[in-house]
Amino acid sequence: MPCLFKDELVLASPIFDYASLNQKGIENQEFYHYFRDMGPLEMTLRMLEEPPFPIWRLTLQMFPKFSSTLPIQLTGYKVIVQRINLSSSLYQLLAESHGEENVESMLDDDTSSDRHTLHYTISNTSASLNTKNIDYQSIEISSQLWEEVAGDWGTNTPMYLTKSPWEEEINILPSLLRALAQKAGWMGKGVHPSVWMPQELPEGLTEKTPWVEVSIENYIDNNGVYLAQWHDLVADDSISQTLYRVIYDGNENNLSESYMSVLCHRPAHATKDIDKNQPQQMCQ
Repeated sequence: MPCLFKDELVLASPIFDYASLNQKGIENQEFYHYFRDMGPLEMTLRMLEEPPFPIWRLTLQMFPKFSSTLPIQLTGYKVIVQRINLSSSLYQLLAESHGEENVESMLDDDTSSDRHTLHYTISNTSASLNTKNIDYQSIEISSQLWEEVAGDWGTNTPMYLTKSPWEEEINILPSLLRALAQKAGWMGKGVHPSVWMPQELPEGLTEKTPWVEVSIENYIDNNGVYLAQWHDLVADDSISQTLYRVIYDGNENNLSESYMSVLCHRPAHATKDIDKNQPQQMCQ
């Protein structure tokens, strides 16, 4: 799987070779079609290696890019991903509560967090990435440990995490992202269940406004589970802000839990789906 070290792209495995997969006529068409149809968010997590710190949070923001001559025409996406080091914050919290001698020393890690910006162009409905157009920053960021979002999360729906056709084992981060996209309705249904299918653009969305925001964290309280959350703006007769959540404990069956919550809606005439998720607020 390719990984990014600073501003240089390094191919860490010949199995996931971006240059080979990003062209038509390759020998393995199953690989090519999965790669072509995965969408910019999953592709971003396959281009980046897992954070180098013990406890972390990944945040991804996806922005629309529009035609310069036709402002309503979607031409691509910008994805900003931050790998945030939470290890030191957790170490300090545990040391204050239980004493340094009772805390795992590897948590005392102050490696800088980082930010990567990737630009995708829509080509024949697929997202294509120019690997020369990747911006990297080392960042110092003060980030709190997980804070629960208030809301009615509804009933747990089991979901199986899936792997790409070239993988022997689950690659947890892109698999969680894919499960979230499926839960949020951004993957095709019926005859095209594996194809990235963007939702309708919300009215008034600009290139400066995130269309989708995703966070993935590998330590929630003391359970040691992966918690992934997807927040999008939904365009329908109104506009709603919806959260989707997937929780995975690393079990051998790759079975996860998934939930949905509607934070707010606009206008007052909520849809039936929104009405099922009380309490709710008006979007500002």
